[in-house]
Amino acid sequence: MECDVILVDHDYVTNTAENQNVNECPNVTNISDFNVFSNNEEIVYNTIQLWELTLPPNWHKYLSNDQTTIGISEIIFIKNRDNINSFLRKTIIIEKDLKITCNILGKNINADNFQNALDKVISQQHLENVIKEAATFKICRGLDFLHDKKSSSYLATNNDIIVDTMLHKRNLNCSIIIPHGYYCFPCARTRKMLKQRSARLVAQCSPKRVTLKMTPKSKKKLSLLQKRNELLRKQKKNCINKIKLLRQNMSELMSKFENVSKESISQKLTEMNCSGYQKTIIEEIVSAAKISNPKGRRYSDEWIMLCMLLHIRTPSGYNFCKKNDILPLPSVSSLRRYLAMIDTACGFDKNFFTLFKKHLERQNYNAKTWNYFGG
Repeated sequence: MECDVILVDHDYVTNTAENQNVNECPNVTNISDFNVFSNNEEIVYNTIQLWELTLPPNWHKYLSNDQTTIGISEIIFIKNRDNINSFLRKTIIIEKDLKITCNILGKNINADNFQNALDKVISQQHLENVIKEAATFKICRGLDFLHDKKSSSYLATNNDIIVDTMLHKRNLNCSIIIPHGYYCFPCARTRKMLKQRSARLVAQCSPKRVTLKMTPKSKKKLSLLQKRNELLRKQKKNCINKIKLLRQNMSELMSKFENVSKESISQKLTEMNCSGYQKTIIEEIVSAAKISNPKGRRYSDEWIMLCMLLHIRTPSGYNFCKKNDILPLPSVSSLRRYLAMIDTACGFDKNFFTLFKKHLERQNYNAKTWNYFGG
């Protein structure tokens, strides 16, 4: 990623006049001379400003305000709660005498850590190799105890702890660059010490176990009580597990029951050769079980007729089944309302003899004679 802008003391402010002065290099006449080493350090320094460097991701090139230093840095962003901050984690600094300095987290890195020469800029390829090598360096994580209030108070009063440019705390002798792992030896040792200190504080604050002095007879009684208590605890735990299992099974059955339709129940009862009255009773029980509020319930005509006949036959038995929820029976006032809708005048009903005639036609001669004479 390439970004050639002029910054004023890392304030990310572009100065147009200074930018024009940088692009106007009086001693450079040909772009092909940028990769050629020259004995004139000022000419090479001016050409570096115009090099199109192939930078790793998140790396940017910029120029100081006085145009005496070129910086190539890795910029990272860290979000902390509602705030987001940017930091320069790794920086390659090129001075006007072409001297190279590598700075990581505010600490200059020794040239012995680099395979490429870190004395002066030789060519564009040499500078790109130095930048790529710096980008591959693994950095020590430092001390990540900022979430622990007790450790934070201790770190604030310890003179061997410093804060880097990314506001991370680390040991004063931290080597910054590590070959493998996550922490350097000084930071790892400090982390271990802090963990031990936190463990001691927890042990000091926790209450000590109380020991009782008693006779052998009392110890035996105490042992029996402890065994009985342990047995009751296990029984209680088993009961709780059984209740959870039963509730889970009941919820599964309830969900299956809610998905059962009236047509499927009727089909199942027909396959079982149930009588019409039995089918009506079972269908009414299932439909009543799906309704949480008993008020405003709707009944089928067959069920209303059966309830009216049952109430006429035995009012006490009807009230007993109603009060104990044996059957989903309508209230007595509802039955009386249905009876009031029937037109009952004095004498015989007009349709009685017609229905009686049809009934006799279905009987044989002997049955008719037997019925006529009251046999």
